[in-house]
Amino acid sequence: MKKWLTIITILLLIVFVSASVILYKVARSPLNKDMEQAMERVKEETSIVNVENTSFYNGSKPYVVITGKDDKGEK
Repeated sequence: MKKWLTIITILLLIVFVSASVILYKVARSPLNKDMEQAMERVKEETSIVNVENTSFYNGSKPYVVITGKDDKGEK
């Protein structure tokens, strides 16, 4: 009986962890999409060639903040 409880507990733990990972990926997908669009726009409209960091700012409007270096190495 104890063996069955251990097996059931491990299976439930695996299901819980898998569901958590899937939920996290689904919740992050709109943010990742916005980040990719922002990076494309930055590379087209600015002199930044190397993106170092991206972050999100949620004030009255949401923003994607991108830092990087231009072709001269300046931030």
